[in-house]
Amino acid sequence: MKRFFALFLAVIAFAGIVSCSKPSDEGSDNANITIDIANAGQKLLDGTDYQYKPEVLPADAVSYFAGEQFKIDLNKVETKNGAPEMFVAISVSSPETVVIIAAKDAASAKAISEGAIKDWLKVNIDGYSDYGPEQVPKLESAINTVKGRYVFYVVSADNGTAKTVVDEIVKNASK
Repeated sequence: MKRFFALFLAVIAFAGIVSCSKPSDEGSDNANITIDIANAGQKLLDGTDYQYKPEVLPADAVSYFAGEQFKIDLNKVETKNGAPEMFVAISVSSPETVVIIAAKDAASAKAISEGAIKDWLKVNIDGYSDYGPEQVPKLESAINTVKGRYVFYVVSADNGTAKTVVDEIVKNASK
C-alpha cells in the first residue's frame, strides 16, 4: 500500500511539473515568425518612452556597430542585400538603445543574446555605475529577449512598455 501511495504521489507531481512547464520559443509559434525589423524598430521608438530618444543608424554603420561595438559574430546574423539584417538606434547621451537582430536561426539568436548582448549590457552597467549611476536602473531592467530567430535588445526610460511593444510585434507577426 505504501508503494502504491508513493507511486501515486510521484505520478501526480510529474503531471504537475509537465502541465506547468513553459515551452521555449524554439518549440512555439515564434520559431517560424517573420518580422519586418525596420517597421518593428520604428514601433519600439514610437511606442516607448526615452529620456534621450535613440537615433536610427544608417545602414552602412550597422555592420561596424554590430561587429566592433557589440562584438556580435556576424556569421550568426542573416544578411539582406549583403548587409547584416539588423535595426540599430542609439542615443549618444544615454545608454538608451533599440536593437533588433535577425539571426540565421533560433540557436544563433540565443547565442547572440546570451553572449554579445549580455556582455554589452554588463559593460554598460559597469561603465554607467561610475559615469552616470542614474542610468543603471534602465540597464538593469533592459529587454534582452529572443523570439524565434530574432533578438530584441531595448534600453529605455520605460522597459515595461518596451516589453509590451515587443510582445505585440511578435503576436502580430504570428498571425
